[in-house]
Amino acid sequence: MSLYTVNELQSKIATIIDHTVTAPGSSTDEFAWRLGFINRAYQEWATAYDWEALRKEVFLGVTGVSQASISLPADFRKMAMEPILYGDADINYAVSYPEIPPEDRKLYLDSDEYFYILGSRENQTMILNPATLASGASLLISYFSFPTSLVSSGDSTVISDPEFVVDRTIAYILQTRSDPRYQQIESSAREKLIQMVDNEKDKGLSMNNPVMTPEQRSGFRIGRD
Repeated sequence: MSLYTVNELQSKIATIIDHTVTAPGSSTDEFAWRLGFINRAYQEWATAYDWEALRKEVFLGVTGVSQASISLPADFRKMAMEPILYGDADINYAVSYPEIPPEDRKLYLDSDEYFYILGSRENQTMILNPATLASGASLLISYFSFPTSLVSSGDSTVISDPEFVVDRTIAYILQTRSDPRYQQIESSAREKLIQMVDNEKDKGLSMNNPVMTPEQRSGFRIGRD
């Protein structure tokens, strides 16, 4: 994974837009204007696929008696797997909860185990049923996050091909100038995004189907294994 800093992104953008390798000064309006497009392209990448680079796991503690709602992290985008509730500090038992659409909750019994999510992007809450989460329990959630916005010159991306951000930002800038070249640059960015998705899918297949060693293959017998 190539980690480009904001200053490196700005410099690469400047080579096309300004015909120079020197990025605008970090205190200038031009730097801030282009940074807005950089973050827009970065967020576009983030929501295009469920990237492993943006997967996070966190334990959320239950602090109230019979608590039914849990505030989700500020960077939460979507669940990566069912949440797992560990009943106490000794982790004596664990229960996973399937997700349902909020509007379907009337179709379930009060005793059914499920969860749904309410709220806006900045303030989302997980509602669990039944509402019998005892204080001291711990909820493990695995989720895909929104990336942290890039602010300063030294901030880095986590995208596998940051050239997508470069191309997409250049396309945004050219489009504001009614420069027809934006279509070609936008197409280049789209191709890079598709390639990243394909690479991510291949990586997932590789993880789910590991290559067997010669010793493992030699022990396989048709009709017995």
